[in-house]
Amino acid sequence: MSECYLMGIDVGTQGSKGVLVTPGGQVLAQHFCEHEVLHPRPDWAEHDAERHWWQDLVRISQGLLAQSGIAPHRVGALCVSGLIPDLLPTDGQGRPLRHAILYSDNRAVKEIEEINARLGCALTSEEISPKLLWFMRHEPDLFARTRMVFNAHSSLVYRLTGEYTVDYLT
Repeated sequence: MSECYLMGIDVGTQGSKGVLVTPGGQVLAQHFCEHEVLHPRPDWAEHDAERHWWQDLVRISQGLLAQSGIAPHRVGALCVSGLIPDLLPTDGQGRPLRHAILYSDNRAVKEIEEINARLGCALTSEEISPKLLWFMRHEPDLFARTRMVFNAHSSLVYRLTGEYTVDYLT
């Protein structure tokens, strides 16, 4: 049996990167795709999940395979990671209902203050719960249609496998 290779792809704030390695860790190829952060309003930070997350994964995978000359069937495992926390609401088929709200987004200041006062917490603008509360209050029609909520890497896992996973850490 021929050797299988390992691929890793990481979605970041301003770009995504990938690596293809042997099981022993020898790097065979590396690839990077730059992407922008969308700022539809001051203090808002968003990504287009299709363009910034999925298309980056596709381009990086293709680039790694082309650079290394490894056939796709010889990739034995793919690991994805990504920026967190971010909020991507989707319908029941995993289709985004809006752009993802990133960790660096500051639209939910009132919600942060409310949660902190009510629960005695010390949440910051990087937390997901104030962003979710903002989404519920300011985009109720989209919230009503939301069936799943993803971050960057759980969105990619869903697209690749059809499995809805949750990162309990974030």
